Amino acid sequence: MTTVYVNESTKRELAKVAGELQRNSGERTNFDEAIRFLINFYKEKKKNAALFDRFTEAIPGVSFEQAYEELTTERNKDAKRLERKGRS
Repeated sequence: MTTVYVNESTKRELAKVAGELQRNSGERTNFDEAIRFLINFYKEKKKNAALFDRFTEAIPGVSFEQAYEELTTERNKDAKRLERKGRS
């Protein structure tokens, strides 16, 4: 075991996180588990942000207007397909 020093307000907030985890899981949760949960949450959020950035970057050779027009055209087609499917 290692000692980690935090100020009192951080300890209170960590206790709240541990309490919520305990309430959701129905099992006793300690500070180590709460910290590991927060680390995993941070890593997942960071990974999701990287994926979001990757899929929202500019497409070489395609203007914003062209991409937007194609998006709206495809969404309109999807809406029409759903309408026809709903009538069937």
